[in-house]
Amino acid sequence: MMVQNVGSSPVVADTADTTTQRSSAGDRRDVAQRHGHLDHRPDLRTALLALPAGEDPSLPMNAAQELPGRPTSATGSVVVPPTRSVVIVAQRIYRDADLDRLVADIHEASWDEANDMGSFEVDGLAAYLERPDTVFVACHEVDGTSSTLLGVASGRLEMKPYERERWLYVDEVDVAVDQRRKGAGRAIMAKLFEIAREEGCVELWLGTEVDNDAANALYGSLDPTERETFVGYAWSL
Repeated sequence: MMVQNVGSSPVVADTADTTTQRSSAGDRRDVAQRHGHLDHRPDLRTALLALPAGEDPSLPMNAAQELPGRPTSATGSVVVPPTRSVVIVAQRIYRDADLDRLVADIHEASWDEANDMGSFEVDGLAAYLERPDTVFVACHEVDGTSSTLLGVASGRLEMKPYERERWLYVDEVDVAVDQRRKGAGRAIMAKLFEIAREEGCVELWLGTEVDNDAANALYGSLDPTERETFVGYAWSL
């Protein structure tokens, strides 16, 4: 079992400096908004992370640079690249998003057996998002006015039957086969931590296969509160 305490962020560094100079490549969030991937509602906060091409996403990121004049993450920071025009954008998806486009992007992406992806349909995803306890995150690489879907994640907000403790159960974190090692997994996890905090959760829980080396390297780098080996069971009904 892996439990992540959401009291502090292992991914996005804190900063109170709101005067940090804007990236020389310009305002990436405006670019992403023009391309239609960022929701314009003021309650949506998007985690932005960027890694140099080819960098191992399992390595911790310590540097943070705040984007002036834009909403920040729950930790007070939004990470942006200082010189590149390409950013990784992880966004929580709501029912009123462009689900037709998102599902089309999912269908066009390349997945393998490790992803265990089901057959996505617009109606099915819409029904899922209508539930108040569901969480869905999509991660895109935004380059100017174009974007590419890198991965998706889903989960549920739960409450324990004692002390009214809320927690986020992460069901799936999937990164497309040809989009790995770009930092998508880390960006998705940063967004999930942010959502968990905003929803008042005391912990985030997820599991993965023992032999999934890439996933274990990523999750292990995020300073989990607890890490255990367990046996899972499933029944087809």
